[in-house]
Amino acid sequence: MMKRLTSLLLLFSLFLLGSNITNVHGQKTFIMDNIDIEYKTFDGTTGVERLVNMKYHDDTYRKQRIHFLEPNQEDDIHLITVSDYNNFGWGMTTLEGMIYSFETKNPHLEVLAGINGDFYDINGTGHPIATYVEDYEVIKGSPTRNVFNIRANNTYEITVPQKDGREILVIDENNEIKFREKIDRFNKTVVNEDRLGVFLPGYDDTPVSSDLNPVVVDAFDIKYTGTTFESARGYANLSKEVTDTIKENEFIVVGKNIHEYITETDRIIVQQKLIGYEDVRGTIGGVEVLVEDGKIGKAVDGLSGFLQRAPRTSVGIRKDGSVFFVVTEGRTEAIPGTTLEEDGYIMLEYGAVSALRLDGGGSSSMVVKQEDGTFKALNELSDGRMRSISNAILVVRGDINEQPVHIKGEDTRIDFSVPKNLHVDYDNNVNFDFVDGATRYIITIGDKQYETSKNSFSLDTFKPGDYEISVRTKGNFVGKSSLNSDSINYKVKEKTTQEILHWLINFSKNNN
Repeated sequence: MMKRLTSLLLLFSLFLLGSNITNVHGQKTFIMDNIDIEYKTFDGTTGVERLVNMKYHDDTYRKQRIHFLEPNQEDDIHLITVSDYNNFGWGMTTLEGMIYSFETKNPHLEVLAGINGDFYDINGTGHPIATYVEDYEVIKGSPTRNVFNIRANNTYEITVPQKDGREILVIDENNEIKFREKIDRFNKTVVNEDRLGVFLPGYDDTPVSSDLNPVVVDAFDIKYTGTTFESARGYANLSKEVTDTIKENEFIVVGKNIHEYITETDRIIVQQKLIGYEDVRGTIGGVEVLVEDGKIGKAVDGLSGFLQRAPRTSVGIRKDGSVFFVVTEGRTEAIPGTTLEEDGYIMLEYGAVSALRLDGGGSSSMVVKQEDGTFKALNELSDGRMRSISNAILVVRGDINEQPVHIKGEDTRIDFSVPKNLHVDYDNNVNFDFVDGATRYIITIGDKQYETSKNSFSLDTFKPGDYEISVRTKGNFVGKSSLNSDSINYKVKEKTTQEILHWLINFSKNNN
């Protein structure tokens, strides 16, 4: 808490002084004099709202409202990328809709805030314009533009991804990579088993030879941008024979003895191969680099005219590696918005050594969780409502998925033990004993799996109903994943009923 208050006091001192903003040629561009500052400390994030007067060298004035959001640097607070894309396609959803969809799928995680993401095909499919990575998977790999990367160790960078063809991943039910290699032949005839090949629907050349032990994959998602293939995901169907025609909901992999690695519980991924992206948890695309090496970016230097003013969203990285987001308002008579160069100087003022422009205009949205659990947009939405967008960045608290372990060569890891003493206590917490050497556990609740680093897992946010629960030790570079424990059945009750029951039990104990 002391660290947070100190940071706020420093910001307050800085802003009250006002800011002289000059361009790289030394000419004074504008002065930002604060009219009003409001500090909003949310759980896990710190928000600052500033209303400023921007005075320019020709003595003209423009009012501007700036929203600043910085996630706390705590071990259980993370940035992730999210979307709500359709299988076999794309789609658009509001930022608030993405948050509620994410929370429904991940009841063990708490969303603290959200910021809009990449530019996208607003009048068509909704596909993002740049590279998009979500949960370590390359959903869209082309074209290459400036992006904001979130790595597994919670470090960040702004760069341009470099492609190196396509690759196949075979991932087991424990989220371990059993096989990962570059594809040799993509929708092209494979003549020998040493060549790794993939065939998609629409391939109508020479039939795939059964001598090469092809594997048919039942796809749950295949994505294209126009006619450009982006990614495919599915589960192997080892009993299905290859036919002359590949159906729309399947694809075929062949070669490199890949059939020896695959079981029907494995997830098969075909995606663009990005160099050095194995540990990238998420990637969001942008356009201009506003700040590079602590200076205004070359792409926006000198673009400080009164034209092209709009609401804008930007992400910045400081020298110490911390990250922050800024949304400026606009498109009203009182507050017209900012230019790209002004955005760059605003990001510099907040300490950015690197900063990227994300989608803006009516897409600009910054929301935070309130005390009552609902989400509120901090900025005035220029459309008058929240616009449907392609993807976003969320600030979340809890155990997110670790980077998949990739064991290469002979697997000499020890066998982890099955966690013991699985039970649910009166507070709706799943509990079990720790396993020596383990860092994560996989809890199966109903038909879904959740990763946790702790030996206690809350069911408070789960919908009422009957659940079958089991747990296993998750593999790491030291040990192999264990078998599942014996399962238990538990009924999650309505919260009011649960609270009354808990009170009655405690009352009974205290009066005996």
